[in-house]
Amino acid sequence: PGMYDVKMSYGDQTFTQKVEVKEDPRIEDANTAEDYEAQLLLGLTIRNAINEVHEKIGEIRSVKKQVSWLKDQSEITEIEQMADEIIKELISYEQTLMQTKNKSGQDPIRFAPKLDNQLVETYGYVTGADGYISGGREGRPNEAAQTRWKDLEEEWLELKVEIDKNIEEKVEQFNKTLQTKEKMGVKLKRPKS
Repeated sequence: PGMYDVKMSYGDQTFTQKVEVKEDPRIEDANTAEDYEAQLLLGLTIRNAINEVHEKIGEIRSVKKQVSWLKDQSEITEIEQMADEIIKELISYEQTLMQTKNKSGQDPIRFAPKLDNQLVETYGYVTGADGYISGGREGRPNEAAQTRWKDLEEEWLELKVEIDKNIEEKVEQFNKTLQTKEKMGVKLKRPKS
């Protein structure tokens, strides 16, 4: 709740107007400005963690794709084995961060949610089932929400450090091995007989 400036643009015209957002009148217990601030702060913090997890998944997929491509270009067994090890570890991290087996509507029932989904569920609990759109939960997050966030935050921070350290070390070693063993360039693929 509070006063906000709403800005609307159409073509070359811009309109600005003040709008007051009021507390949901259906809520029996009054919430203070501090309650709403606590909810907003925790919601934004969890949202940022969700974004970080998804960015890390994107990074993992990018590295996996590059390593896979370099493996396909190589004819050196050591490079291929290193690539296989890196790809295997990247897949493991990806599967820790998100449920990769979900393909149909029933799969979330069959396969346990991973870190990204747990963060999304906690975010929904803090901000309301439908967020603010249809009058979801309002006010200070309860102790259960705070505790769950602390557990997930601890898990994510430890995992992020581990992923970053391992990817950096393995990719650096892989790149060094590539540079010493492999001369990159166009290669004609000869059938192996």
